[in-house]
Amino acid sequence: MNYLAHLAFSYPDPDLMLGNFIADGLKKQEEQHWSARVNWGVKMHRDIDFFTDQHESIRWMKDQFYSAVGKYHSVAVDIVLDYYLMQQWTQLFDFTFIQLQETIEFVLEEHKNNMNPRHSRLAASLIRYKWLNHFKTWEGLSEVLGRMNQRAKFVVNFNDVIPLLKSNHSEFYKRSFTFFNEIQAHTLINDYRK
Repeated sequence: MNYLAHLAFSYPDPDLMLGNFIADGLKKQEEQHWSARVNWGVKMHRDIDFFTDQHESIRWMKDQFYSAVGKYHSVAVDIVLDYYLMQQWTQLFDFTFIQLQETIEFVLEEHKNNMNPRHSRLAASLIRYKWLNHFKTWEGLSEVLGRMNQRAKFVVNFNDVIPLLKSNHSEFYKRSFTFFNEIQAHTLINDYRK
């Protein structure tokens, strides 16, 4: 999953949210600079990623995207999951997206000077451009996918997944909703929010 889902499933705990934000690319020696609770958020992020990679609905989505984006199918699924999470927000959470956004911006602002340079740049970008908002619409999703084209090492057009989504929207919606409910239950069972 991409940032929005990791942040939403760790809300409202600021340390869990921070750990989920910095987990990708965090080196083992950097973990000692963070509190036990932030590291618990890092563990939560990695556990969610593992659960996600094993999930049948996620494997199905990757199969759907392979013809469009080849080996970048996992990246495309991560991005698309954040779009569907935004579409299903009120069915999944008892807090608003605005509450989440305000909290994460506060947390990142408070800790950005303690982050490694990569995470600090990401935090500044998230705050400045409010890029989590892009997942609210098809146009925003298309913009995020288009930006990924520029970051890819090989020639790819991430926007080729949009016709696949639109032609099979109800199946993607249903599978993502099932997945989100199961990941919520998984994080509760593992007591990440204790």
